[in-house]
Amino acid sequence: MAEKRKFAAVITWVGIGSNLQDPRVQVARARAALAALPQSRLDWVSQDYLSEPIGGVAQPDRKST
Repeated sequence: MAEKRKFAAVITWVGIGSNLQDPRVQVARARAALAALPQSRLDWVSQDYLSEPIGGVAQPDRKST
């Protein structure tokens, strides 16, 4: 007889960010991909925000959530 496994819940915090190729769309796609993961659920999403780049290299603002 096959043994049925029980799994414990694991709470995970994931940071998402992008500053290339339409960051708004990149972040939305990442959220959708996380929400679609099997045997998981997306309970909460933080507010989006923009941040200036650091490091002295010219680049667009970063969109994060």
